[in-house]
Amino acid sequence: MAGLDEAASAAYVREMLAKACGDPGIFDDAALASAHGASGGSVRRLNAVVANALMIGMQQQARAVTAEMVRSAAEQAWLL
Repeated sequence: MAGLDEAASAAYVREMLAKACGDPGIFDDAALASAHGASGGSVRRLNAVVANALMIGMQQQARAVTAEMVRSAAEQAWLL
């Protein structure tokens, strides 16, 4: 089974955030691209890196999740 492409990954993250009553725009395009790259299109890995990035954003009291936060999250999840 093939993984998600970059556009599908971004749509998936935004949809999941909206379903959780979150702001689908909290991840900018660069952060979503970074999450896709770290996950390789795997939904399981994408969920892990996005969850970790949200935790980092919360810890930093950030208004948005950046690509740097996503890279840190991926490193913590041993995806990079």
